[in-house]
Amino acid sequence: MNISEADLEALTRDVWSTMIGMDLVDAVMAGTPGAGISSQIEIQGDTDVALRIDCSMELARKVAARLFDMPEDEIETELVLDAMSEMANIIGGNLKGLWPGAIKLSLPVSWESAQSDPNEHFWNVARGFDSADGSMLVRVSGDGGN
Repeated sequence: MNISEADLEALTRDVWSTMIGMDLVDAVMAGTPGAGISSQIEIQGDTDVALRIDCSMELARKVAARLFDMPEDEIETELVLDAMSEMANIIGGNLKGLWPGAIKLSLPVSWESAQSDPNEHFWNVARGFDSADGSMLVRVSGDGGN
């Protein structure tokens, strides 16, 4: 089973609009958004796949504010990390459903990130988005990409 960029885009847009009511637009540049929040989750089974979301701090804070129904200026970094872990968990769970033989979804891990990250995988599929004055890159590694 392979996931295409179009599949990743459709899945991400659907989860994003359903969960937080934000529209995503195509990114002008699909590079890593720089310092912000990174979230990753692993899907294990017949194939091993990783999903990673790199999100600018501005956008991640807006996501947290919407998920927790709080003003942005009251959102602490810990809540931003929790919100982005939840988004990785939801998108990862939807991806898991696409793979026959996928048996386990790891717990999501989120961290404050910068452009240089030593935890790199080989990312088969990547899709960049802009939304709410921020940017995000969603990637899939392992046997799940084309």
